[in-house]
Amino acid sequence: MLKKLLVVGVICGVAWAFLFWYFMGYPPFRRVEVVSLCDLCRDPEAWVGKKVCVEGIMEGPLIYIPEGAPPYNYLLKDPEHNVSFGVLWPGVVKYHAHVVVVGVVRKGGKGPLIVGPEYYIEAEEVTVSG
Repeated sequence: MLKKLLVVGVICGVAWAFLFWYFMGYPPFRRVEVVSLCDLCRDPEAWVGKKVCVEGIMEGPLIYIPEGAPPYNYLLKDPEHNVSFGVLWPGVVKYHAHVVVVGVVRKGGKGPLIVGPEYYIEAEEVTVSG
């Protein structure tokens, strides 16, 4: 009888821990929020640390001098609204490809020639669409 209670207690404890982590946004359980590029550019600070799904046209990889290099290597653009947002992606994407990017918004920009904060998406997945 004691063993059954102990097993049930352990199972309940593990389930409670997973639910707690899920609702607190622990990284493996982080929910993806679909957001437009305009909303992301309007208030990037509100999205820092959140996992987002954004659609746009990918340009890059970009080449900079080391002192002025931002923390990203691609730009995600919305030609309708004339806005762009940085994307850090180690893979290769065809220039001017229409893509969907899923990743976490980060704040960076610690180079000597970078004056203000640089916001970018640390991409986990880039999918070419259409």
